[in-house]
Amino acid sequence: MDADLINEIQEVLYELITIYELKEYSESVKSFIFPKVKYQNTLWLMPSEIPNHLKNVMWYKLQTKEEIVMALEYTDFWFNCVIVPQGAPPENFNSCLHYTEEHGVEAEDPDGMVLYIQIKDKARFIENTLPKLRYLGHIEVLEEKNRQAEG
Repeated sequence: MDADLINEIQEVLYELITIYELKEYSESVKSFIFPKVKYQNTLWLMPSEIPNHLKNVMWYKLQTKEEIVMALEYTDFWFNCVIVPQGAPPENFNSCLHYTEEHGVEAEDPDGMVLYIQIKDKARFIENTLPKLRYLGHIEVLEEKNRQAEG
């Protein structure tokens, strides 16, 4: 199979298994999320195109490590979040995290679980955040120039 066909098949399969709407989740997930919803708007920060049928994005706030672990489990570790100053809306994010699985077609493409970090202040990220990430183990920092939602 050629790389383009493989990519098209992956995109179709991804769309079939991707959950975008809260109504598609179980009642336990809904009861976990609804009380934590802080904002609803149309801000879309995921690397993929926004689905045409999606009208609003619900932003919910997690308070504890346990809640973060639960959110990771509920989303099968395909997790997206924004880090904002206390009380700020999502559009004022400092960093946007997108943890997902990638299936690289080319040798230089990521393959496996990948954490994308979209930042607004590169100097602040390099000074404050990157050293903490490096403490966790080996990381590779790649700069992507042509992202639609680049900060």
